[in-house]
Amino acid sequence: MNIMRFMFKQASSEDLESDLNMVIEILHSGYFMLIELFFWALLLTIVTVPAQHSLLHAVIFFFCYYVFGIGLFLLLRGLLKD
Repeated sequence: MNIMRFMFKQASSEDLESDLNMVIEILHSGYFMLIELFFWALLLTIVTVPAQHSLLHAVIFFFCYYVFGIGLFLLLRGLLKD
């Protein structure tokens, strides 16, 4: 294991910090949050299938989950903005 450490050049701390900052910027972007909320709403819709009686109910559930998530995100972003 120690031999592998010396075979490969380690990245400088500046390179690691710039990569970390890039990831942090992406995770804090609004577009990423909207995409993440889309998948959470889809997951919640799939999990609540037994409570739905038709495809129309599934679409309504999905829309409600997504709109609620966006509203909560905008509310929290407005309250916690520095």
